[in-house]
Amino acid sequence: MPKVLVKDEGIRPAGPPDGCFYCKQKVGEPHGEKCEAVHKRVRFRIRAIAVFEGEWEEEVPFHWDAAMCEFARNEASWCQDNLDPKSVMWSSYGAGMSAIAAAGDYKRRKGCLCGFYTFTLDRVTEPGPYVRAHEEVST
Repeated sequence: MPKVLVKDEGIRPAGPPDGCFYCKQKVGEPHGEKCEAVHKRVRFRIRAIAVFEGEWEEEVPFHWDAAMCEFARNEASWCQDNLDPKSVMWSSYGAGMSAIAAAGDYKRRKGCLCGFYTFTLDRVTEPGPYVRAHEEVST
């Protein structure tokens, strides 16, 4: 596992300033095996209302398997409103435009997009494990 960095994203305001909020490891020590701050990048196949198809990539916790990746996007508390349909690599320009229009109609009727998309894990695109450091903020 990667080591906890001084500016590690696992260091959160609600946790200790010298350790990971998620796995409780100190700066310089390896992150825990199931730490939420350790990532890999995956690609999903997406279907919008079982008609429009595309692909979408995101970072997920390194320890998630395929079933957990799919559960987290299809059934858990993550709202599908969080997906920007413009970030999807749609099968064609027309499919993308149609999916975006259909998403707007669905959201007006249902209140959110949960249930509009179906996510199926396609593959891991960056196997990790890796951590990210907080970005420097210039003033």
